[in-house]
Amino acid sequence: MQLTQDQTQTMIKWLESHWGAHKCICGHDDWLIADKIFEINEHRDAINAQFATQPVIAVICKYCGNTIYVNAIIAKIVESQGGPNEKQK
Repeated sequence: MQLTQDQTQTMIKWLESHWGAHKCICGHDDWLIADKIFEINEHRDAINAQFATQPVIAVICKYCGNTIYVNAIIAKIVESQGGPNEKQK
């Protein structure tokens, strides 16, 4: 799913308030926010089993390519879908 301009701005503000000046493992601090929302799927053994997914935003080091994934629900980019496999608080 493509990030809108509003979602990108929300992500930038979230990173500024939660991350600060974070350096990569390579020592650089020049990051790129991916323009799409990705999903991480829960590993499953059965082909037709239900499984949970987590929407994430990739934050990529422009120097070495190291990638950090930020949960898009926690960062308030998307709303939780409240699926059957989502853990309740």
